Amino acid sequence: MLQQRCEALENERDSLADELACAVTIQQKHAKEAELLPILQNEVTFLRQRQELALELLGAREEELDDLRLTVEETRLIYRAELERLMEVLPTSDRWRIPTFPTSSTAAEAKKDDDMDPLELPDPPAGGGGTERKGLTRVT
Repeated sequence: MLQQRCEALENERDSLADELACAVTIQQKHAKEAELLPILQNEVTFLRQRQELALELLGAREEELDDLRLTVEETRLIYRAELERLMEVLPTSDRWRIPTFPTSSTAAEAKKDDDMDPLELPDPPAGGGGTERKGLTRVT
């Protein structure tokens, strides 16, 4: 009976020694983590400052983008107003005028037009009744 009691106490001692070893291991692990805590706090502080700076920059970019959008819209309005003003100033007939070139009225002139070099300009009509061609010269 005394021997059993002694064996039970030895088993309990071994069990407590194992628990103590586990507790020491856990305590050492927590001590290492505690050493990292100030480093991690500094890193968190740095990252928060960086995030705040990034948000400020993003806000500044958004404001700049909004300003540019307003500038583009104002430019469009100015362009439209100027276009409308020009439409009112120009006579209706001149707005959509397509330049016309004189056509041949006789068969001899038609034959002459067919023989003409495509890079050569036709002679201006006699009497000035056709459209004027300012700045163009005849190639010979």
